[in-house]
Amino acid sequence: MNKQVHKTTGASAIVLILILVLLLCSAGGGFIAWKRIQKKNLPPIATFEHIALKEDVVTFTFKIIPPLYHRLVWLNMELTLIDQELTRLDNLESDFPDQNKVVKAERTLWKRLNKDILATTELVEKQTDSFYVSYMVNHQKGKALIEDKLEALTQQVDNTLEVVRSETGRLKINRKKSFKDKIRDIFS
Repeated sequence: MNKQVHKTTGASAIVLILILVLLLCSAGGGFIAWKRIQKKNLPPIATFEHIALKEDVVTFTFKIIPPLYHRLVWLNMELTLIDQELTRLDNLESDFPDQNKVVKAERTLWKRLNKDILATTELVEKQTDSFYVSYMVNHQKGKALIEDKLEALTQQVDNTLEVVRSETGRLKINRKKSFKDKIRDIFS
């Protein structure tokens, strides 16, 4: 009789452990699913190095005006490339002061491009803030304003990006690729 009690206790302990493991797996799966849902509602980049928009405005742009959000990301990336190139040119000029004519000519090009893209960025910042405030005050009027002005704004950003990318394209070729970029290139 004592042996039979041990068999029952051992079997029930195994069943209890299996139930606990299943519950933990279910809870973990639920947590992962909840995190993925939360992540879809947040922009991958909530603050920009070169674009002065509040985090709420960036999140609004990501959710309500995705085409504009993507252009903000592109503008920020191009501004970062231009800043890196200007820094590189400054370092070259300090290392080779006798060659400053060559460096100055190139720096002039990059400063002009930087000025052009900053002007577009300022316009986008003002318009995006206007979209956000209008939408927060009155959803219908905000949507109407976005529909009315978005196409012209995105076209202007696209035009600026086209000019800037014609020059920054050569910088991207010389950049070292990250592991993530190399994997992306393999599968694309």
